[in-house]
Parts: sequence; structure tokens; C-alpha cells
Amino acid sequence: MFPQNMLMPPGGADLKSILPELVLIGLGCLLLAWEMVRPRDRVAPAWIAIVGHVGALAALAPSYQMVTEKGFLASAEDALVFFHGNVVLDGFGIAMKAVVIVGSLLSLLVAVKYSERFRNPAEFFALVAFAASAASLLTVSADLVMIYLNVEFLGLTSYILAGYLKFQPRSTEAALKYFLYGAVTAAIMLYGMSFLYGMTGSTNLYAVPGEDIRTPLGPALLALREAPGGAAVILVSLALILVGLGFKTGLAPWHQWVPDVYDGSPLPVMAWLSVASKAGASAVIFRVLLVGIPPEAWVGPVAGIAALTMTAGNLGALMQTNIKRMLAYSSVAHAGYTMMALAAAGAGVFQPAGAGTSGVSVWQLGGVPVYLSTYVFMNIGALAVVTAVYARFKSHNLADYAGLVRRSPGLAWLMVFFMLSLAGIPPTAGFWGKFVLFAAVLQAGPQLVWLAIVAFINSVISVYYYWQVVRAMFLLEPISDEVVTPGPELRFTIALATAGTLAIFILAGPFMTLFRIH
Repeated sequence: MFPQNMLMPPGGADLKSILPELVLIGLGCLLLAWEMVRPRDRVAPAWIAIVGHVGALAALAPSYQMVTEKGFLASAEDALVFFHGNVVLDGFGIAMKAVVIVGSLLSLLVAVKYSERFRNPAEFFALVAFAASAASLLTVSADLVMIYLNVEFLGLTSYILAGYLKFQPRSTEAALKYFLYGAVTAAIMLYGMSFLYGMTGSTNLYAVPGEDIRTPLGPALLALREAPGGAAVILVSLALILVGLGFKTGLAPWHQWVPDVYDGSPLPVMAWLSVASKAGASAVIFRVLLVGIPPEAWVGPVAGIAALTMTAGNLGALMQTNIKRMLAYSSVAHAGYTMMALAAAGAGVFQPAGAGTSGVSVWQLGGVPVYLSTYVFMNIGALAVVTAVYARFKSHNLADYAGLVRRSPGLAWLMVFFMLSLAGIPPTAGFWGKFVLFAAVLQAGPQLVWLAIVAFINSVISVYYYWQVVRAMFLLEPISDEVVTPGPELRFTIALATAGTLAIFILAGPFMTLFRIH
């Protein structure tokens, strides 16, 4: 029998906790209505979507105030939960929501001019708003069923976006591959979740006040671990769940779809998938593992996946002559770097799940949002430059960048800046992001020193293929005398990305405080 309060309708606090998502869903509905009233409008929908995303970012303020007295990552027993345990609010969730919305906003700026190629621009921007709402809600999902539904909602919108250039075979192929991979991995993930529910009778990550019959997953799994064969069941369930969540994040060995889907997708969609979608999926992996599952069951496997992912991504990027595919493999490598913070946080806890995170340093907790924040700006900046070059040459070959410094010196130097940041070289946000990750891993103790060494070697490898772009722009003879001149929207996007990439490095302390990492 359900507790009486489960039958109560959501209150004002519940709605306040998902205010940004409500704004994004309302934005999507508005854009669909706009499409019906003014079909084929190629100007207003983009700016409506951009203003709506700014509104969603502002809507984070009430949630930010609600968690003032709470820790950065809530424990299973001391969490601010809403909608009967389906949504949780803490500093980590709000930080990751901000990363998702800012990443989606910058992707829309890249799409302003590009969307002229679409037959129904308002429909495209509506899909982006719906996808952003799913990714944002995923960061604060506190129940396995809620997580699965959000992953599916995010997947359905992403499949359509990947194939939005309906009459281009490569775009259709990208959407089909993405859908087939996504359908299979989501089913496997659901199977793993059903294992956990069958063994524990719970899908909640957090305790719900007044609903004592619903035991949080962490304590239930801790008791299961002591039973004969319990540890094996937990490991199998974890492996199955990671198939679905690792697919969305682009982790190896489930990353094979990334280069083909990113290459075939419209450039703004590639930008969106590489930052907003990745941030939502990374957040839910962090939350499920660190809060819901005993860390001694997953620290080793997650560290291995992090090492495998960054190595597969960097080695794959070495062989690319197409800059879009190179940045796709780079995205895989950065997903591996992000998982370093999760492995470090798990190693820092090594205590019963749900007992809090007092053993974790601020670097380990903040590693994921800080690094993904830096990645949003530097990756969107690089893709904005790629969009400008593509608009001139209709190609993504590295040869198109030959001699770019002689034709468009400002654009070439900005691309160098973004390549340096992606490689983690100061004075850029990329350096600060990697510094946070390495600090997190080294503070975890000697058991993860090998992971820091692997990450350092991979960072050195990445310099080589980023250098190939710089080499083409500065050392090769130009193949054309055409000047690459970005439109005003792309210039604004590049300026924002440059400012963000510099500001996070220069204002690192206030930036960490803003995320309540202290």
C-alpha cells in the first residue's frame, strides 16, 4: 500500500525544482506553434530559442537558493527531494543543469545561420529545446525509472536531430546508426535496472521523507553485497546499466557510433551532442554510481573504462584527415578524462553507499562539472570556426585549413587558442579543467596513480593531432585565396567561447565558488 502523501499533487516547491525544464518545454511548444502560424520563418525561431534558453538559465536561481545550506552532492539519507523522490536538488545537479543549458545555448548560436538549410527551422529549434529539457532533468533524476524515461526522451529527440538533413544520405545514415545503437543499449540498461529492483525492491537513490517503506538503493545494495553471490549480482547489474549510460556519454567500448553520427549530423547538432547531451549523461553516471552503488564495486572498472576511453579516442583521432571526425574522436577522449573524476571520487569514499561523501575532496566532487564547463566553451569555439570554414568550402577536410592564417589571420589564431585549450595548455580553461582532474586522481591515493600516468600520456598524444590543424593553417600553402569571413552570429559565438575559455582560467577561484565547490 502506498503512503498517503504519494497521492498528493506536486506543490510549489516541486515545480520550482524543475523550473528550468518547464521553461524549456514551454519554449518547445511555443516554437511548434510558431511553425504552424509562420511556416518556413528563418529568422525569428532561432532568436526565440536563444532568449528562451537565457530564461531557462535565469530560472536556475530559485533552485540555487534552495540548496544554500546543503552539501555539493547529497547523500542518500540527507537530500532535498521532490516529486516523491524522483527529483533531487543539490549543488552538483544545479551545476550540471547550468552546463547543459549553456552548452545548448551556444549550440543554438552556431545554428542561427546554419538553420537556413532546414525546411522547418522552428521545428528544429523546438526539438533542441525538448532535448535540452530532457538532458537537464537527467542531471537531477533520483530514481532509476525516472532516469530511464529521461534517457529515452533524450534519445528520441537526438535521433531526429541527427538526421535532420533529411535528404542527405550521410545524415540519414547517422540517425539510423544512432537509433539502432540507442535502442539496443537502452534495452540492456533497463535489464540491468530490473536486476537491481528484483534484488532490492527499490529504484530510489535517495530516502523520501514520510515514505519509509521505500529504502534507498545504496543501503539495500550494501546489505545485498553481504549475501552469497550478492557482489556478483551488483557487478553484472552495474555493467548492464553502464552499457546504456556509457553509450550516451560516448565511453569506450560503446563509442563506435560517435564518429559516424557526429560526422553525418548537422554541425549544430554535433555541437549539441558533444556538450549538452554528454553533460546530462555524465551527471547521471556520477550520481547513480557515487550515491546508489557501493564504490568498492565499481572504482576499478570505471578507472579502466576511463583509461580505455581516452586512449581509444586519442588514437582514433590521430588517423583523421576530416576535422569533424577528428573532433568526434576528441570528444570520446574527453569523456574518458571526465570519468577520471568519478573514479577518484569513488576511491575517496570507499565507505558504505549512502553514508555521505565526507571522504571526498572538493576536487573529486567538482571534477565533472568543472571539466565539462571548460569543454563546453573550448569545443563550441572550435566548432564555430569549423562552421565558418565549412560555409566557404562545403568540406571538412584538413586541407581546407591550409594557409588559413594568410587569408583569415584572426580566425586562424582563435582556432589555435581553442586547440591549445582542448590539449590542456595554459592560459586556457582546458588547462584548469585538466588540473582539477589530475588533482582529484592524485588525492585519491596511490591506487589511481597509474590512471594519472595514462591520462598524461594521452594528453601528450592529443597534442599531435591538434597540432595538425595548426600546421595546416600556418605552414602549408593555401589551396585558395578565398577569405573566410564568419557572419555576425558566428563572430558573437566565437567571442563568447573565447571569453569563457579565458575567464574560467583567470577566475578559477570564483568559478569554483559559483558551483559551491568549497
